[in-house]
Amino acid sequence: MGTYAHRNTTPAAPSIVPSNSPRSQRRRSPRSNFIDELVIAREAEHRSVPNLAKMAGVTPAAIRKLEAGKGPVTTLVAVMRALPFQPTVLAPAASFAEQLRARRGKVGLSLDDVATKASLSPEAIIELENGGGSVENLLRLLSVIAPKVKRRAPERVYWGAEKKAERDSRFSPPDFMQSIYVSFGPVDIDPCAHRASPVIANRYLLLDQGDDGLNDPWSGRLAYVNPPYSAVLDWLDKAHDEWATGNVTTIVCLVPVRVDSPRFQDFIKPKADLYFLRRRLRFGKEGGKPEQTPHSLMLVIFGATARQKAHLASLVRGFWAPANDHQSVSASGNAVAAGTDPWVRTVESRFNSTSCAPIVRRNGRYPIRAFCGPSLNRRGEAR
Repeated sequence: MGTYAHRNTTPAAPSIVPSNSPRSQRRRSPRSNFIDELVIAREAEHRSVPNLAKMAGVTPAAIRKLEAGKGPVTTLVAVMRALPFQPTVLAPAASFAEQLRARRGKVGLSLDDVATKASLSPEAIIELENGGGSVENLLRLLSVIAPKVKRRAPERVYWGAEKKAERDSRFSPPDFMQSIYVSFGPVDIDPCAHRASPVIANRYLLLDQGDDGLNDPWSGRLAYVNPPYSAVLDWLDKAHDEWATGNVTTIVCLVPVRVDSPRFQDFIKPKADLYFLRRRLRFGKEGGKPEQTPHSLMLVIFGATARQKAHLASLVRGFWAPANDHQSVSASGNAVAAGTDPWVRTVESRFNSTSCAPIVRRNGRYPIRAFCGPSLNRRGEAR
């Protein structure tokens, strides 16, 4: 046989256990490893090991040990809470230990089944599901019950621990709504209404009364839409259709700044005015304190007049995206022809340039890609 043994060509199952081999780390995607995700999260938050250790109430040595895939699970939980770091796949629960128990129940595996597949004892699994145990054993457990576990998207960390219906029930601040009333007049219809919402409208479409804002017809002069963020594009499509058919004269939609989808770029942006808010709002929720949004916000407006846009710009800090086929409004509120206002020209150069050197702004703790175009100095001049 010589020195060559028979080679097993069966592909190995993906593992979330970290490898100390630099060669394997170069080949493996960072997102396939739970510990790698933790390190990426720390670096994305610009936290050094000593700084994170101080935030989590542990020693720097404990952090280094954790990032090597070792140490107690209690250290991992403290670090996850400090970053913050919430895993996907695992169902929301009061504690990480409860998430593990719920996940094992969801995949329908008994203690003995998991113990066999993960090469762990039933006692070790029980210890993990009670909040103890080692990181090494945890990684083995996750490789069986949640092999694709990774970090939840940062903007969902703040609201991710709640149920989907609760995350979607967030209410526009009353002071912000006053600016909407002054700028656009009284709201005729709120198709995303909730009984706890402070929005004042002549007509509400309520789910608990059998209404369906996505399918029921709208009507009136002004509609205000603060849609469930789990289906923003669907609501924007609906708003566009109701405006295009003439059912509603003006529609104001408050949504996260997400402009990268083809649907938005091809069908929404060419027909709407986009107003980017310079500050984040504190959204209310039923039975709780208002919380600041984890993402930037914009208004997508169909059918706005120059006067309405001028009022809005004078009351709410922000800036307009470049005009499409309709007249633009300057920051002072005066209607201007396309290409004559310097701020509009500056923004247009960012949107329309064939160059794609991304301009990155830091909004809160997370960097966001604001526009695609040439780099500009503070006076708005291309460098």
